[in-house]
Amino acid sequence: MPRVIASAREQQRCLPACLTVSGLPCGLCEPVYVTAVEACGEIAVRMLDACLAEAEIPLTVWVCDAAGRNACGAASVRLRCRIAAAGGRGGSLVAQAAVRLVDSGCGCGQRFEVRLAVWLEVYLVRLEPCGARPHDGPPPPPPPKPLYPQPWY
Repeated sequence: MPRVIASAREQQRCLPACLTVSGLPCGLCEPVYVTAVEACGEIAVRMLDACLAEAEIPLTVWVCDAAGRNACGAASVRLRCRIAAAGGRGGSLVAQAAVRLVDSGCGCGQRFEVRLAVWLEVYLVRLEPCGARPHDGPPPPPPPKPLYPQPWY
C-alpha cells in the first residue's frame, strides 16, 4: 500500500508564462488569442536537489483567430516547489495539478504571453506492506488473569 512520506503544495495565482503551442493549423488569421487552458496528461516530476522538485505540466491550449475559428494545441509549463523529503529515499514522486487562464495575451506565431493560475501538489510515496508484523519471535503472552472472579457492584 502506498505511504505518503512527504508532500508539498504550490499555488501561483498570476504566473506569467510564455507558451509555445504545437499542433496548431497553419491557416490561422492574425491576431490569435488564447481562449482556454487545461492541464492534461501525466505530469513529469523530478527532484532537483534534496528539497526542491520541478514539475512539467502538460497543457491543452484553445486559441481563436481573427476570423473566429477555434483551434487546439499542446504546450507545457514548468513549476518548482519545495518538498521536505528527509528520509524519503526509495520513494516515487506523484503530482496533481490544475491550471486556469487568468489573462490572455495576443500571440505571434505559436508563442503566447499569458498569465496562468496554477495549483500543484507533489507527493513522495513509498510502497510498504500493510498490516504486517515484524517476525522477531513468537507473539507476547497475554496478560495474566485474576485468580478469583472480580466482584460485581
